Amino acid sequence: MLDADDRNIFLIRHGETEWNVLRRLQGHSDIPLNERGREQANRLAASLKGKEIDYICSSDLGRAYHTAKIIGNIKGMPVYTYPELRERHYGKWEGQDYQLLRVQMPDFGAHDSNDGYDVEPFDTMQARAMQCIHTIMEETNARNIVVVSHGGTINALLHFMSKGKHGPGITRIHNTAINHVSYNNGRWVVHTTNDDRHLFDNL
Repeated sequence: MLDADDRNIFLIRHGETEWNVLRRLQGHSDIPLNERGREQANRLAASLKGKEIDYICSSDLGRAYHTAKIIGNIKGMPVYTYPELRERHYGKWEGQDYQLLRVQMPDFGAHDSNDGYDVEPFDTMQARAMQCIHTIMEETNARNIVVVSHGGTINALLHFMSKGKHGPGITRIHNTAINHVSYNNGRWVVHTTNDDRHLFDNL
């Protein structure tokens, strides 16, 4: 149940890239949308055309920014970029096959920047992303905010906001899926996760 004073945030993963198809870790690597990713972004934007949106922002990486820009174009709104909304930095693992890494390194998710791989600690990524969300809310009076980011980052945010009910290993975030959360008086509520119905609607 939404309250009139709720701040609504729509956390949206970027459209598909070729590295998504190949199951390669992207991290901070600036991989562009592929053709399917652009189509996904167009479908997402069409589904948001009639929705009340007051502010659009994104990670500064191209795959997130271009997804947000397509939304901005259809809404006639600018897109503001925040580097803090980037995906987790995977260091020497970027570009490698995700599934292969999982097999070779069962404790894959536990690695941090002190293990020789230059991987950003999960807690560090989660903290910078959460701080960014609070900064965005402080900088604007917008009630309905679109945030286009990355699967790992969104899952880290959901993990914090839901106190562990959602997050890595629990919630799978599809390309351009919408995750609706709200904030009111210090309390986060997760309303919907991984909503990608727009990809299957007839436009």
